[in-house]
Amino acid sequence: MINAQSDFISIAKRWLEIDNTLAHQQLLQTWIDTDNQEKLREHFGARLQFGTAGLRGTVGPGTNCMNRGMVQQTSLGIAKYVNKQDLPKKVVIGFDARIDSKQFAQDTADVFHTEGFEVLLFDRSAATPLIAFAVLNLQCTVGIVITASHNPAPDNGYKVYWQNGAQIIPPIDTGIAKCIDELSAQVVWKSHCSGIPHTAPPIEVIDTYFAEIQALRQTKHIGTHLVYTPMHGVGGWAVERALQAAGHTWTIVPEQAEPDGTFPTTQFPNPEEAGALDCAVQTATQVGADAILANDPDADRLAVCLPTQSGWQRLTGDQVGLLFAHYLGESGALSTNALVANTIVSSSQLRSIAYQFGVHYTQTLTGFKWLANAGMAHHAKYGAPLALGYEEALGYSIGGLVQDKDGVSAVLLMADMIAYYQTEQQTLWDVLSRIALQHGLGLSSQHSIKKLGLSGADEIRAMMNQLRENPPSQIAGSLVQTREDYQTLERWTTERREPIQDIPNSNVLVFWLENKERIIVRPSGTEPKIKFYFEVIRPVPNKDALAGTQTEIEQRLEELWLAVQSLL
Repeated sequence: MINAQSDFISIAKRWLEIDNTLAHQQLLQTWIDTDNQEKLREHFGARLQFGTAGLRGTVGPGTNCMNRGMVQQTSLGIAKYVNKQDLPKKVVIGFDARIDSKQFAQDTADVFHTEGFEVLLFDRSAATPLIAFAVLNLQCTVGIVITASHNPAPDNGYKVYWQNGAQIIPPIDTGIAKCIDELSAQVVWKSHCSGIPHTAPPIEVIDTYFAEIQALRQTKHIGTHLVYTPMHGVGGWAVERALQAAGHTWTIVPEQAEPDGTFPTTQFPNPEEAGALDCAVQTATQVGADAILANDPDADRLAVCLPTQSGWQRLTGDQVGLLFAHYLGESGALSTNALVANTIVSSSQLRSIAYQFGVHYTQTLTGFKWLANAGMAHHAKYGAPLALGYEEALGYSIGGLVQDKDGVSAVLLMADMIAYYQTEQQTLWDVLSRIALQHGLGLSSQHSIKKLGLSGADEIRAMMNQLRENPPSQIAGSLVQTREDYQTLERWTTERREPIQDIPNSNVLVFWLENKERIIVRPSGTEPKIKFYFEVIRPVPNKDALAGTQTEIEQRLEELWLAVQSLL
């Protein structure tokens, strides 16, 4: 951490050379000339670190932002790490439609090319799962996607895939970070950035991906009419190709059809955010659609909205995940050795559905890289792929085709699911009711507290420390029966303390209460937030009791959130 004013001035002057972005250089020079210590501290008081998805942050000058200097140093650090491991020097690079993404991708390709790598750079913005697929298909050692996924327009990011097609995990991420840190003062662009054209991946890779997602289909009914939105992102052409090949009919949301990194119709291009699907709801109401399907801007997530008597309602990520599991089971897609998996913050009811259909189940830390690695380990042991992996934040992977969440194939299979149940005279609401009657009604909610900047990071650490060092014995009138700390990998019950095994450590706290209630707290790996996850499950004696049980659970979820806030 840098504290002295002279140090901020010194590193800012050096950064004038490192980041060859004229607008950033002009802004930095102004801060230096006016001795703006507040801005200098905010932009140079820390360095972006690898989280659950590589680098992600606001585009701007300095080590704490995304910019060409950071992208170039990061690319060179990865190249040097690959060289140290004596691995094949081959990389595939893709990018989304954000304002800076194409330039960042070009810089990345230039750096790897200068370091002697065979470079394959997508020649148009593309869905993130396509790049993840290409890593394996083309037998690359590294895959890079320039994307900030569903973050606001000012942000961008740098996602790293390894040769197994999954996002990097320890010790690879820490090894790369060390190599990058060694380059923190290096001016890379003068020696490594030429702006030359690079070869695009062969078209056969794209064709293979679309052929293989068609092969994932279990039922091939059509007849449903969908509204689809790519949220100004890159999923449009890919989803169109997938749905058209399957014979589905859909209407794209016209205001959000084209890639646009300014996201003019929504402040937060995240389908989870309130109001983000307003344009889609208007279109769906006009055309009388059966469902709304939405990708986030890099098309690795899927959101689903269904009509109700009182308007359109978005399903939770857990509801969609449980629907996928139930549909795969009922359609005969789950072999005996199949694996279904979700993350620790996702619905615990997936375990119950796995037992219903006689398949394997596991849960992992938050982050799809852990689900992908669990799936690959299972495949090596049992010869069966990850039939379904999902996380409550709208990420789904089906059939082990892509070692990451895939919003394109998820759209296709959700369209199939809706059409399949329509032939059975059922809506997805009916299917969710059947799941509740058999496994209990489980509802979840998520809240977050946003804390910006360095001071915000300190506040988030303080909140985690408060809950860790002074854990509550009861919350909202319910006893805490079990407490888990994934940072120390310890579990406390009313009777004993024991180790948590077979899972890496992470800064996560879990509180299990009476009556199948669960609370999870963790800092976000990609945003300046501390996140809180709540789950409540109640038995449902009959269909007539569903509405009352749902109301009871919703009230209880709110009680739990209010109680947790009081602990902070």
